[in-house]
Amino acid sequence: MAERASLKRKNSIVNQRAAFGAILFLAACGGSEEVPVNQGPDSVSTPVVWQTERFDTGLTTLSVSPSGEAVFLVGLENEGLKFTNIDGTAISEAAPYRNGISSTGVTAQIDGTYLVLFPGVSRNSDQIVVVVHGDGLLAPIEVELDVSVTGSVEGVCASRSQDDGSIMNIGYWTSVDPTSLYTGSVGAEGTDFTFTPGDIESYEQDLTGCALTDRATIASGRFGIDIRSEGSDPVLIDMPGVPTSVSAISDGSDTNVAMAMSGGEVYVANSEGNFSRVEFAAGLSATGPENVRYLVMTQRADIPGFSSGFLAMDARGADRTSQIVIADYEDLFRQLSDS
Repeated sequence: MAERASLKRKNSIVNQRAAFGAILFLAACGGSEEVPVNQGPDSVSTPVVWQTERFDTGLTTLSVSPSGEAVFLVGLENEGLKFTNIDGTAISEAAPYRNGISSTGVTAQIDGTYLVLFPGVSRNSDQIVVVVHGDGLLAPIEVELDVSVTGSVEGVCASRSQDDGSIMNIGYWTSVDPTSLYTGSVGAEGTDFTFTPGDIESYEQDLTGCALTDRATIASGRFGIDIRSEGSDPVLIDMPGVPTSVSAISDGSDTNVAMAMSGGEVYVANSEGNFSRVEFAAGLSATGPENVRYLVMTQRADIPGFSSGFLAMDARGADRTSQIVIADYEDLFRQLSDS
């Protein structure tokens, strides 16, 4: 059986910024390196390809399923969680849950049933949960994981697990220890979910966001963006602002990150240490977002017009209502890497 999540610190990496603009970090081996100097252009651009109609309220969650009919898991301020298609039309009833997470879901076969799983936070912010979607379910179902949490859960991120016996890797941080990212893996025994604790990654300041890929751990805070990839030195990027929603994709040794900033701007960065602000051009029937709260990238390629996946954003209007705006991320990272 998997352990309960009374996590002990191990293999943590501490980053430290020196004064007078000379930014240094300490690796676990005790060496130090200078943070890469940004070589990216001031801005990169891409057109908006698609947008939904405006929802009646703002979103509290924006997640993407990796396959199947349901494209988005959205949280609505006055309704709870529901699934919508790419037009923003509901394809499920609303469930009275709180999530507050932007992520890509993970597919799994559990006890012979095909399910899509999304990481989340309970309504009281005291538990890590998995939100479940599957054929025959009229609304999202929330299942609590057996994780010992001290304080409230401030944020969660996840990725598909590459290890046999587990389904999903999870990272989270809490109000009691906001400079540490706790990790673990979710598995299944019969129809029950299990949680096995992993390492704890330490940071110099409080976290504001995180993302996991199959080979990298990404965290954000007032320190900027910290990318820790397997077999590579950590990359600390000093961003011009505080990233509050982070999504990442790894392709071989490269990791690309999209982030929404506290002021509503969108930036992209890569594991070479480069970053740029994103300018969105209006499409034929879509306008560029001016204030983005949540964003998520997905590599699902079954949506017409997006052969390599897409970037979905929660675009807030002046009336604080939301609509989902979609753009192609591939050209953004090509512009960034070609600089």
